[in-house]
Amino acid sequence: MRMAGKYVIILIVVFLSSCAQVGRISGGPEDRVAPKPIEDKMVPLNATTNFTGNEITIPFDEYFNLANPLQNIQMVPPHAQVTASVKKKTLKLSWEGQLEPNTTYAIYLNKAVRDLTERNDSTMQVVFSTGDEIDTLSYTVAVMDAWTQEPIKEGVVTLYGEDSNLVSIATIADGIAKLQYLHQGTYDMIALVDQNGDLLPQSNERIGFSTSGKITVDSVYFDSVPLRMFLPKSTKYGIRKLDYLAPCAFNMSFNAPPSHSLQNVYVNGSPVTMENLRTFKYDSLQFVADAPLTDQAEVILETKFGEIIFSDTSFYRLKPKEKDVRIKIKTENVKNILPIQNAEFSVNGMIQDVDTSKIHLFDIKDSVFISNYDFTFLGNRFELDGQRSNAIRITFDSNAVITNCGGSIKYEATANYIFSEDLGEVSINLTAYSEPILLEILSKDDVVRSIKYEQGGTELIPNLPPNEYHFRIIRDSNSNGRWDVGDYETLQQPEIIDLYSKPVKVRANWTVEVTLNPLE
Repeated sequence: MRMAGKYVIILIVVFLSSCAQVGRISGGPEDRVAPKPIEDKMVPLNATTNFTGNEITIPFDEYFNLANPLQNIQMVPPHAQVTASVKKKTLKLSWEGQLEPNTTYAIYLNKAVRDLTERNDSTMQVVFSTGDEIDTLSYTVAVMDAWTQEPIKEGVVTLYGEDSNLVSIATIADGIAKLQYLHQGTYDMIALVDQNGDLLPQSNERIGFSTSGKITVDSVYFDSVPLRMFLPKSTKYGIRKLDYLAPCAFNMSFNAPPSHSLQNVYVNGSPVTMENLRTFKYDSLQFVADAPLTDQAEVILETKFGEIIFSDTSFYRLKPKEKDVRIKIKTENVKNILPIQNAEFSVNGMIQDVDTSKIHLFDIKDSVFISNYDFTFLGNRFELDGQRSNAIRITFDSNAVITNCGGSIKYEATANYIFSEDLGEVSINLTAYSEPILLEILSKDDVVRSIKYEQGGTELIPNLPPNEYHFRIIRDSNSNGRWDVGDYETLQQPEIIDLYSKPVKVRANWTVEVTLNPLE
């Protein structure tokens, strides 16, 4: 059963069970240690009509502090500025002047009330009307993570009216947000994981929105199309993270958008040649300095946008244990090497030569040494290509691999090969997809195979070790071979993901037929 179908059933059950919750202070998921209002002792009571005062008192069940009340306590419509004060366990909310007649008001406390010890907080609202009636329309919406398809556990959904005035807030609880006490109209709706409490989207906060960015409220309504939340793509140019691989290699991830083209990388003023650069993700580089570092590294990244060259600098100070590090060999894939693969290795330096006289291969099953093989290398990686056996012990003597930062230390690994007769295959019917897609075959949470198709058909995926697999399809609308998040300014939604969680068991020397259809 696909997760999406199960998710819809859960949403319907939650919605039906929540329809009777009218006229109460709304909060988020139950928090046993957060301060709770004593509703029957509020003055006036919640959902009061014909209210003419300018003060509300709310007693709580424990002592508490206020967190940034000028920002975190808001009246909507914003016809007055609310002032908050605390006396023992009671919160007093007041404002100056008279409010508009025949109007439903809500005062939102967005993480404003915190307990004294654990600093637990919650979102709540107080509702009253200056007329005979309180607006009773509501809009309930599901909220899910765009990548995992899981319900969002916490956050808020906000409505904004004309002139960007805040109209309503609802806490997300187990993937559901219910906006209540609404007046008929059209509104902007945004889902946020609101870290700074300003109820506005920020570049470092997860966001979700409807296709048009707007909703129309004219009834009590449940929207069955969930908002899909994601973390926006960073538009800030520069280096995001720098990891040092002693004695002279680096992994650098950067958040420059794809429109920035790489120009130069400098380490302590010396340029890194293009032969010493390796892109291993679309937003990451691995590179090697000319010589081992002794104290610190100043890394400068230059990229070009249009005719403008941008520069960003990051510093790395070596730790004591990083100042005397030798070149080490690392295995990349020696556990289960497929027929289409070679045994792969990497080192923490840029390879200049491989001395095969210092590399020894031993066939464990037949107890013989192997001499018929080749090593090929590029950058900091090298491969063993040659005779295969079920298990080969590979011994590297000291200085078997020579890099610009020294020779490698002694190392030993066992390469385990899998042969065609030990593998299975999957025939996948993807004809339901007419657009570009990225098919990912997963074992538990690990991506075993990732294949890009311009259009779905019936595809044969060979050389799969016996195991249980499931599938994820990214609807790769821009055909760039990766999942892209959305953009609120242009109302671009994140690319759709179809997750097929039902496991498929692959056996040796068997073909399993699978149909992936998002409508089934």
